Amino acid sequence: MKLIISLSVLFILTNAEGQQPSAKIEALTGKQKSNIPVVKGAHGASVLLPRVSSSQETQSRNVQTAQADSSISVNCSGTFYTSCYDCRNIVICAGEAEPLYAGACPASAPYCDNFNSETRCAVNMFDSWNEQHCDANVYRCTSRGYFPDIFDARVYHYCSWYDDSQPQRYECPEDTIFDMTTHNCKRAIPFDCTGKDNQFVHHHHNGAYYAFCRVNGLSREIIPYRCRDDQNFVFNLATNTCEYQCKGEGVFVDRDSCYNYYECSKNGNGLSHRKLRCPQMYVFSKTQGACVPDMNPCYPELGYM
Repeated sequence: MKLIISLSVLFILTNAEGQQPSAKIEALTGKQKSNIPVVKGAHGASVLLPRVSSSQETQSRNVQTAQADSSISVNCSGTFYTSCYDCRNIVICAGEAEPLYAGACPASAPYCDNFNSETRCAVNMFDSWNEQHCDANVYRCTSRGYFPDIFDARVYHYCSWYDDSQPQRYECPEDTIFDMTTHNCKRAIPFDCTGKDNQFVHHHHNGAYYAFCRVNGLSREIIPYRCRDDQNFVFNLATNTCEYQCKGEGVFVDRDSCYNYYECSKNGNGLSHRKLRCPQMYVFSKTQGACVPDMNPCYPELGYM
């Protein structure tokens, strides 16, 4: 054996002759291998991830194989620890700059979890909420502190340290959102007219909705509007008009017409569009992405005004 390291997990490297790790496991434990997940680490080393708990002994007794992930960048110089990179990936440091293993947990214990100061791959996570949301949204901490959720304005996270894989999750009460300036929950204001007398403002969430902050003497009024196509148009505060927004390259239906369509193409670092019209006796087909003969009645998605 080149090296045997025992931390919160057991690592065994194969010897120079490439002896199979199963023989080494049996030699050390005096037992046949059970459900100890085996992964391939740096330089082809075999790494034994933590044994699953006794409540999970009904899992397959076959040795499972996982693969290291070269995209996970961690400097382990002078450190000996095991940590979760996220809820699916584990990092094992053994003193050298390159991790002994950095990659996915094996199929037999697919979640990386911290419990009772122990980091290990497990069949189930201790916190069922974390397990439920593991695949839906792995929140990656880039520094210590409070961060807004990337999907929900009511939700925010507190990261205890850089690369914290399981930050604390908080949710503001209904009708409030997380304020990134004060780090508190505040009432969500659909149209904020503060300092915007007799000007248009966007809805706080959807740019297709806007309002005019009307002031007449002591009278104040917020008058709401929306772009007719609230899926593809955004109100431009500079021109006071609703403008089409390309979401990608290609041709797209005009939801307000059977005969028109939009062509989006790259323009520098962004996208630009042209509004085009099919030839006479042709309509634009959303499914075919082209103008087709006008053989059947056509009704615009948004209906007729």
